[in-house]
Amino acid sequence: MASAQVVSQPLLMATIDFGTTFSGYAFQTVANLKENILNIHGYNWDLQNGVLKTPTCVLFDPAQNFNSFGRDAEDKYTELAQQNDHANWYYFRRCKLDLYKCQDIPRNFMLKDVKGKRLPAMKVISESIEYMREHLMRELKRVRQGHHVIRQSEIRWIVTVPAIWSNAAKQFMREAAEKGGMPSSRLMLVLEPEAAFTFCYQTNKERLLFAEKSMQCGFLPGTKCLILDAGVVCTFEICFLSGSSIQITVQEVQNDLSIKQLYMVNCGNCGGTKVDLAFENFLEELIGKPALQKFRNDDKAGYLNLQREFEKKKKEYIPISQVK
Repeated sequence: MASAQVVSQPLLMATIDFGTTFSGYAFQTVANLKENILNIHGYNWDLQNGVLKTPTCVLFDPAQNFNSFGRDAEDKYTELAQQNDHANWYYFRRCKLDLYKCQDIPRNFMLKDVKGKRLPAMKVISESIEYMREHLMRELKRVRQGHHVIRQSEIRWIVTVPAIWSNAAKQFMREAAEKGGMPSSRLMLVLEPEAAFTFCYQTNKERLLFAEKSMQCGFLPGTKCLILDAGVVCTFEICFLSGSSIQITVQEVQNDLSIKQLYMVNCGNCGGTKVDLAFENFLEELIGKPALQKFRNDDKAGYLNLQREFEKKKKEYIPISQVK
């Protein structure tokens, strides 16, 4: 896909994944990546459980000023709901889905929060990205204490986007990233499934270049690879579906070890959010739609806690075939 011209020799690569359900970032110097491509620094949002992503939730105060993002936004909104003081706040959850649903996105496109109140989509997403960028810069400063201070002009910014998005949605995300503090000249958009494949391929390519021809390698020339992007969130011990869709594409390794795409990305709306929807439908059948709606409206804190508990259960789920 087309991208803006980027800085020729960046010292640091920084990537932000603004996801449907969870978001995170990673960074590393170019020098360290050349030594070991697996040497990537991410941020642990939950030290107890080893979670490298935070919920994609953003909270604005009644004056429409950014308040918090991620787990902090969840906690603040839950606290406000418990005090019955949340009505005039703007709480957005999984708002990235709306960019996929709308093929043509005008610049005045509005997002609805959990109670139906509206704010400009550009404001919601750009300020979320700005928060993550600033968080990354603080973490970068912390881990590089005593080392060369990397300036903004020495960073190449990468934002991942779903391959199934329309060109309008991708352009919208580019503009949101620029408003979030990433200069166009140093910004790249990368398709999520291709980013995953490129990472896997590069790690194996390095092994192939130093391996004997008789050794087996999964990425020899002529190898065809199917990339399945299922929107998986990983903790240190388990993975679970969390995204809104599953994206599939096929690539082939060429004789010069370059990559050729054989099949364009296609998808199905069958990601982890479908599990959440099935849970909601189950609750409606169990207690009735009016009762569930009253629970959502009258006990917002309880409903948020229910959503959190369900996410925990998804993480803890173990298939029967793996139970000893």
